[in-house]
Amino acid sequence: MGDRMFEAGVGVVSRDHKHSGVTTGSTHKCQMEGCLGRRVSVRWSNGKITYPCSKGMQVMSDGRWHIM
Repeated sequence: MGDRMFEAGVGVVSRDHKHSGVTTGSTHKCQMEGCLGRRVSVRWSNGKITYPCSKGMQVMSDGRWHIM
């Protein structure tokens, strides 16, 4: 998982594939004990910002993240 995946503007798809968003470029270390992932800031189409952990996301063949 290269640094490009954390850049601003990378597409993100929700778990149910009904919503899409883009990364803002902001990340921080996941605070869950023992997790080595990064919390990725995502702005959704409705304007809401969430911070899913990269360990719970997978890169799809088109380069977007999918929340698992």
